[in-house]
Amino acid sequence: MTMPQRCLTILVSTTFLVGILPLFSGKQVWGAEQVCNRGDILLCEEWETGLQPWLNGWSWNTDWSTASGVKCGGGWQGSCGLRLHFDENAPDAIFPGHDIRTIRAGQPIHARFMIKYSDPYQWNAPGSKMFYLFSNSGGNFSWAVQLGTRPKSSSDLRGPGKIYLDLQTHHLQLDYNKTPVYLIPGRWHSIEVMAIPNNPGSSNGTVKLWIDGIPVSDYSGLDLRKNAVNPASDINVVWISAYIGGPTDPHPAQDIWYDNLVVSTNYVGPPGVASDTAPPATPKNLRVQ
Repeated sequence: MTMPQRCLTILVSTTFLVGILPLFSGKQVWGAEQVCNRGDILLCEEWETGLQPWLNGWSWNTDWSTASGVKCGGGWQGSCGLRLHFDENAPDAIFPGHDIRTIRAGQPIHARFMIKYSDPYQWNAPGSKMFYLFSNSGGNFSWAVQLGTRPKSSSDLRGPGKIYLDLQTHHLQLDYNKTPVYLIPGRWHSIEVMAIPNNPGSSNGTVKLWIDGIPVSDYSGLDLRKNAVNPASDINVVWISAYIGGPTDPHPAQDIWYDNLVVSTNYVGPPGVASDTAPPATPKNLRVQ
């Protein structure tokens, strides 16, 4: 794979979102995936920059696991990727964040990433985090959309059991116990979340979700700013997190891999699937297998 040119200042940070780069207005690309050539792309990251995780404007917290970071050979199609490693019984790995161009009220943002859970993998019964869309307003941080997972039952704690997607805004659980999907350990899955921030004081926001290119969630009439530190703040940070929320079940050492993160103002779709930026329509009563 041809290495893309690096064009940003190197950042070193050991605490999440401390000293992060100023908000960007342009396109940030460190990926060779074809979709990264589109003019609507805000961020492409394939973590092909070696073993130093602080490159390309990412900020990191490494308090929980020094084994986490950019690793080569285990990423999408055998490339480099972001490995979040849970030590045995640890509640977290690391949580890197990255600034993007500000997404204001009425503007869509799509974030698609590839994810793979190690095989075997033990799910946490109270739930685990996966991905956030954040706002940073003068150092005040609030999340607008949170995506996580919860096993359907205790029999689904290990292996390819049914997993509920825990999709939330800052004050409202949207999809807990509603959309069971199968996330198979050892297999790469494409996850895409879309949000349209609402006007401050109004409930006209939108959140959608696709798994492996299949639409599974579609919500409108939302207030993505409610209970935020600054209700007028806009989305300008993407945040990857594997934090286990609530009580932590005993678990072995295990990994979650992320790769091929693409942030755009239009639909992205799974890698290798031609997209004209128009997402597929959302069918009803759908289950991903």
